[in-house]
Amino acid sequence: MDKTLVSHAFQMDWNSLISALIGGGLSLLGAVGAVLIERKISRNEEESKEKILLRGFINSIKTEITTLWGDSSYIESLKDGEPFLTAIAFTQDYFVIYSNNSHLIGRLKSEELRNQIVKTYTAGRLIIDTYAYNNDLVREMRDLEYRSVHSGSNNLSNHIKMKRNELIEWAPEIIKQSKQIKEDIGKLVIMIEQYKD
Repeated sequence: MDKTLVSHAFQMDWNSLISALIGGGLSLLGAVGAVLIERKISRNEEESKEKILLRGFINSIKTEITTLWGDSSYIESLKDGEPFLTAIAFTQDYFVIYSNNSHLIGRLKSEELRNQIVKTYTAGRLIIDTYAYNNDLVREMRDLEYRSVHSGSNNLSNHIKMKRNELIEWAPEIIKQSKQIKEDIGKLVIMIEQYKD
């Protein structure tokens, strides 16, 4: 066999091999690049969805808490020695957004906002308990008044006075809790409005 022919065939194999390696390497780089770009796009989409979810959550928190507590000036306007005689009905869990979505709180970036949400809702539950106790006192006093009127007896007047005094003693706690929830809500609303995703 002719040496030039073998040398020429061998050189053609090297050229083919080098061409194949370059082509394969470029294909591999293209595939890896495409995967990395797809991951980046997917990650950006996930982050965008997360931001939308969390923004919707905190806006719902703001709506829920401001709707529930509205204007409490009638409570704060109670004078010293005056009982709070209005029974406020709390017969269900009014914190629907908070209760059903509290797992999202930990995903918020701001620790201060997370803490304020929990603090505000804790104060909300506390004032509901405060109102519930006051409601019980009002109901007991009204029951005594009803029984006194319908029995024609004055024997219950001391009991009625005692219940009224309990309501008078309890009124400052209601005012205090009302002011606290109002302050907590104010802070929470500002923090939600200033929250950066």
